[in-house]
Amino acid sequence: MFDGLAGINIGMVVNWRDGSRSYKLAGTHVTEQLFRGDRHSGRDGEAHRARGDRRTVVTYGFWRRRLGADPNVPGRRLVLDGKPYTVVGVLRAITACWLGLA
Repeated sequence: MFDGLAGINIGMVVNWRDGSRSYKLAGTHVTEQLFRGDRHSGRDGEAHRARGDRRTVVTYGFWRRRLGADPNVPGRRLVLDGKPYTVVGVLRAITACWLGLA
């Protein structure tokens, strides 16, 4: 018996617009259920919610390199593929990521 189910679509390419510059980024679309529990919680376990809005979680590397390691990034808007998304968290720094069934 399952107590939940998460969806994931790996291998997406999204365009991020930062002012007058545009960047192609590797992305993954996931359902919110993927982030339930401690294993996948956002930076410092902060729970930021943006109701009725598109939400995104950014990687630690993206946060450091492209967003200047701004501690106030949750709540910030990013334009991805021409649509506004609200950053709701930053993934913890990891050396490798394995996706699979536990």
